[in-house]
Amino acid sequence: KGDQGLRRFLDFLHEGECRTPALSANLRPGPASSLRPLQLERRIRPSVVLEREGQQIGVVGLTVSGKTLDSSRPDPGTDLLPEAASAQEAIDALRARGVERIVLLSHQGYDSDRALAGVLSGVDVIVGGDSHTLLGGAALAARGLPVAGEYPTLESDRDGNPVCIVQAWQYSWVVGELRIEFDRQGRVERCEGSAHLLLGSALRRAEAASASLDDVDREVIRLDLASSGLTATAVSPRASRVLAEHAGRRQVFFREVIAQVSETLCLRRVPGSTHDGSRSAHPACNRDASVLVHGGDVQQLVAQALLQHGRRYGGADLSLFNGGGARVDLARGALTVGDVHSVLPFRSTLVRLTLSGEEIRRALEDAAGFLLRHPANTGAYPYAADLRWAIELNRPAGSRFSRLEIRDSQGQWLPLDPNRQYRVITIDFLAAGKDGWSTLGQIGPDRREDLFLDYADAFLEYARTLGVLHRPDMRDFSTQVFVDTRGDDRHSHTGREK
Repeated sequence: KGDQGLRRFLDFLHEGECRTPALSANLRPGPASSLRPLQLERRIRPSVVLEREGQQIGVVGLTVSGKTLDSSRPDPGTDLLPEAASAQEAIDALRARGVERIVLLSHQGYDSDRALAGVLSGVDVIVGGDSHTLLGGAALAARGLPVAGEYPTLESDRDGNPVCIVQAWQYSWVVGELRIEFDRQGRVERCEGSAHLLLGSALRRAEAASASLDDVDREVIRLDLASSGLTATAVSPRASRVLAEHAGRRQVFFREVIAQVSETLCLRRVPGSTHDGSRSAHPACNRDASVLVHGGDVQQLVAQALLQHGRRYGGADLSLFNGGGARVDLARGALTVGDVHSVLPFRSTLVRLTLSGEEIRRALEDAAGFLLRHPANTGAYPYAADLRWAIELNRPAGSRFSRLEIRDSQGQWLPLDPNRQYRVITIDFLAAGKDGWSTLGQIGPDRREDLFLDYADAFLEYARTLGVLHRPDMRDFSTQVFVDTRGDDRHSHTGREK
């Protein structure tokens, strides 16, 4: 929401007795920016000096530059300077004041933090974010958690001095504890710590949430946690009381009407009459001629919402979505915030991938192949916005998709160019190669950008912008022709297009 949107958030940090500065060494607000007065007032500053037990600790803030400029919405004229040069300038300024212990508070990602440490001089600790990286030991990894490195990770600065790098995963699921020993010259002598996974004391079976545990089960779990250095903690009654007010506000928010639905919008993962013929809660949807040809109205609208959100935050040419990502129909009438979260109940976020046309075709083939190998898992079936195709499931692998067309900026449908690079918005689940979309999972970090934008929010904003949701135009559906495995079950749109 531009510089003013950030200004509104920062103003909350200076209400009442709260006086919390924001740190960013590389932010340069434009001349007319509403953030510029905050820099003059030192509410936004490059660094701050904290005093603890008679020792001065300098903390420098750093914001990722390219991603913020490309995927957020700073005002024209507001800039973010290169990270390394800005950080070094702020570190040098602190050291000139005699501050020897320097912490860099970064929001640019774990790998970037590791690389940055090697080109800086005088930094002791980097506390990072943005990449949602879990660092920790064998106990976390043994339980299937995505541990990416040690907590802390040790690197060396440009002068060969040690730098301790930490990050505490995401969503307050982990609290990091870092202990550092400095020598008399302020250099790091040793650092060690732990990433404490926050576990509640309410235990249940993952495979059956309603199944209760007996006392023997609970004792086994308690001993297992204790032997692994993990601790379960009961919910704080005080925290529950504080949160109760906000829970009530959340319920009010979920009842907020954001749009109208002009007609029942059907849920269907796979077109045709074989694979997913009873997905909808509305019997008429399961027999609907459009659904048999094109698949779910809801899935198609979600794909269009993801594309619109991707274009708003950094740009995109098309979106890819899986049929299982949406969960319920939308009935005619008022659409509430709660309805949106019923359609899209997962913690999925958006990812922008740069793919060739050939890689896009392979990803679609991956999804179709997974469906055929695992017919019970119909959620892999692909949907897209501004990309359409004919699919024949009775053909050999690698040749099931034809007539692949992409819509250009003038609204014309053109053949998908196998050699051209396209910006593709999808959800993190598919970008990780799940549901059989293995081609997407193989895309390297140089062609992958995590936007961390919630997919339900994307659909909410899309519906709010339109005001009224209609069944998509038949020409906009990703599946234009559907031929099932038998070959005689063929569905295609032959009526007059809107």
